[in-house]
Amino acid sequence: MWELRTRAIRATCADHYAGDIIEAWCAAAAPPKLQALLEAGGALLEEEDGQVLGYAILNLETGELDAAFVDPAQQGRGIARRLLAALDAMALAHGLRRLFLSSSLNAVPVYMEKTLPCASHGR
Repeated sequence: MWELRTRAIRATCADHYAGDIIEAWCAAAAPPKLQALLEAGGALLEEEDGQVLGYAILNLETGELDAAFVDPAQQGRGIARRLLAALDAMALAHGLRRLFLSSSLNAVPVYMEKTLPCASHGR
């Protein structure tokens, strides 16, 4: 998952960030909280033929969308839309009524088009 994240950052952020910022971002190790978030059950994967196409992680305690990345070679297939819709349903099932996130500039349009029940409450 971390490798997919790094590929996605390199491929999709170049038009929005300077190269040194992207390199520093990509050099970061996976945060220690990642394993705990995965174990808590807030992670979703979209796979095809054993290949991870994208993933998203929701912190079920805080309502923070912690990560959402799609393999650059798979973008444009609706993967992010499906992952976000599934996370929204997960949030509602866990009693979360408001989601929040910190987004890279290139991803803002993806999140702004969302009109899902839980996500729309946080706007």
